[in-house]
Amino acid sequence: VVGEAFVQLREWEHELTAYSQRLNLPYLNGHDSRMTPNTLEGVSLLHRGERIAYTGGHLLRMKRRNEARFRSFSDVAGVPGNTSKGLSFAGVRIKPVEGVSLGAANYFVKDTLNTAYTELEWSRGNSDGWAFRVGSQFTHQRSVGDDRLTGDSFDTWVWDAKLAASFAQVVVS
Repeated sequence: VVGEAFVQLREWEHELTAYSQRLNLPYLNGHDSRMTPNTLEGVSLLHRGERIAYTGGHLLRMKRRNEARFRSFSDVAGVPGNTSKGLSFAGVRIKPVEGVSLGAANYFVKDTLNTAYTELEWSRGNSDGWAFRVGSQFTHQRSVGDDRLTGDSFDTWVWDAKLAASFAQVVVS
């Protein structure tokens, strides 16, 4: 099975990718703890600027790392019946000042699911070898449209925070 096969155009710090590809986004990534990652069919646009980065696109199908064929996102999510809904996504990461990063992303599958993700991270190091990092993430998921995932509407969220300190090669978090 061919996992990745795509056409990519690069210009002005942008990448436009079409067909079977791998993305590295929160909730939409290769999950590649083995040699074969999850791969995705669709079109995506990526801009990797130094202070601002953004991405967006529409994906039609996904091939999980242990499967031999691509399936629709609603099928992968466990929606009963023969549905073929794609997944639209958009995300942005901003670094307004040195050591601060703000990010947000949204993933939408019509009549199935919407996932909104945000993150904030602050890091600081000094010349003595100490470094500190504080971060927080928030995810909100809800059913949308015909509520095909569970048959009923749902709304859930998760929030987490992390504090880490390091000196030389030792990290405590």
